[in-house]
Amino acid sequence: MKNIEKGSIKYLILLIILFSVVAMILYPIYDLIYDNFITHSKFVYTFQKYIIEPIIFGFICGTIFWIVDKK
Repeated sequence: MKNIEKGSIKYLILLIILFSVVAMILYPIYDLIYDNFITHSKFVYTFQKYIIEPIIFGFICGTIFWIVDKK
């Protein structure tokens, strides 16, 4: 992998992907544990909740981290 400079657009895209993937992995696990053991409700997988929301979260967190890291 080529050297990616901090503050570049490639670095921003990498951060967004990283935060999104981590959120896509951890959010359903947290929800499954919370639904089954705490509220005793049924776990329902929805596309918007576990795909779209982590992408939005990754975009927001990645952009904030990129701006702070750029300064």
